[in-house]
Amino acid sequence: MNDRVKIALRGEFPHRQLIILIIMWGYGIFVFDLAIQLGYAGGVPYVLLVLLSFFSPQARFTYLTAVAASLLTLLGYFLSPPGGVLWVVLLNRALALVVIWITAILVNQYRSASIASKMAETALRESEAKLRTVTEKSLDAITMIDHEITVLYWNTAAEKLFGYQASEVIGRSMLSTIIPEKYHGVFREHVEALRRTGTEPLLGHTFETMVQRKNGTEFPMEHAFSASEISGKWISVGIMRDITKRKEEIETQFSKLNMEHQRIVQLEKLSAMGLMIGEIAHQINNPLVGVVNMAQLALREGKNPENTRELLEDIQNAGEDCRSFLQRMMEFTKVSCFDRKPTEMKSLIGEIMALCQQSATHALSMEAELPEQPVMLEVDPILIRHALFNLISNAFQADEKGKVTVRLSAESRDGEGGEGWALSVLDKGPGLSEEIIDKIFTPFFTTRSRGTGLGLSLVQHVAILHGGLITATNHPGGGAAFTLWLPDNLHETVHG
Repeated sequence: MNDRVKIALRGEFPHRQLIILIIMWGYGIFVFDLAIQLGYAGGVPYVLLVLLSFFSPQARFTYLTAVAASLLTLLGYFLSPPGGVLWVVLLNRALALVVIWITAILVNQYRSASIASKMAETALRESEAKLRTVTEKSLDAITMIDHEITVLYWNTAAEKLFGYQASEVIGRSMLSTIIPEKYHGVFREHVEALRRTGTEPLLGHTFETMVQRKNGTEFPMEHAFSASEISGKWISVGIMRDITKRKEEIETQFSKLNMEHQRIVQLEKLSAMGLMIGEIAHQINNPLVGVVNMAQLALREGKNPENTRELLEDIQNAGEDCRSFLQRMMEFTKVSCFDRKPTEMKSLIGEIMALCQQSATHALSMEAELPEQPVMLEVDPILIRHALFNLISNAFQADEKGKVTVRLSAESRDGEGGEGWALSVLDKGPGLSEEIIDKIFTPFFTTRSRGTGLGLSLVQHVAILHGGLITATNHPGGGAAFTLWLPDNLHETVHG
């Protein structure tokens, strides 16, 4: 017999005492049976012995008692004084035997049912004790509410977390305890949705919300809850955890990272500024050295007007170079002015292509590959014109007599924000080496003797301001391809 059965049968008669009691009752009934004549149903009292066997924890003891009662009934028939009609006497003894065995069967069935019931009660108590131990020892607050938001359960961790004792909140609405008033409407909507449909978007998920302690202070909490229907009513169990420290640690780490990022950005700015100042000094220093040298020569050649004039012309050209470089620097700084507006791109491209033709000293070979319908993008038209003019000018500098193609096509880039448009300029020049592609957008990097190295840097800056990017590749058909990708912020194309 296992421990659970022993626990279930606790409180029964001790087996030895029960045997003595049954023997004494059996002896008394047997003496009574022998004292009366046959025909008085003297075998029926033996049923009492079977009933007493119910208090034994062993099922077989009942059947042994039934056997003993049957033997005593038969002995009583043979040893009792004669009397009564024979068939009546036999019928009485037979009925007594039937009643004895029916009683034995019923006693065993009742005992089995009783043991099963007691085992179930014991298992339930053990389960409840284990559940209570788990919930009470849990570090997380565990609560239970019904469909009317009434608190049904409140564990020890909830008492510590919110400052309410279980006796203070059980039977009260959770809205009047830990839910801030500004969230009452939302909380009621979730509970009503659960009661009406049996489901709720937050059911089975972990989410963050704000709750309040008994003293009224609010704090962030991580909350997960489940629900089940019992007797037609919804019961919800919530597990809650204070995440104040976690959020403070995250904010602290974020603050440190932000400060470190700002420090790195500042260092990069200072480094870039240092490089820029060095390049500017280099670009201006070269012609200034020439100006000084030629001015000294002009002083020496004061008696030779023709030589002096030539030197002055060289000085003027060097000054023009410096002024041109400084003008390009001023144009580069103007890019920081950014005014985005809806712009029709096909018209803008046509204007810049016409401007390039007018600015050239000879006819340029250009073609445009554009969509049939007008394309509207939210851009700064002045900056886009400036960037496209730079790209077209660079393309013709790569090959003055070659054809330049300007192409506008829809292009999606998952890593850059989704849908957008690619504005490409393709030339027929010698193309780009890998070494040049890696440095081509670096400020002041140039492959031309009279270049400033700021044109493509300006285009890259324009792309970044618009949330796009600029790429340089070699075209499969020969030459280079510069592509300015712009996101479609308007999310629409106007059809003409």
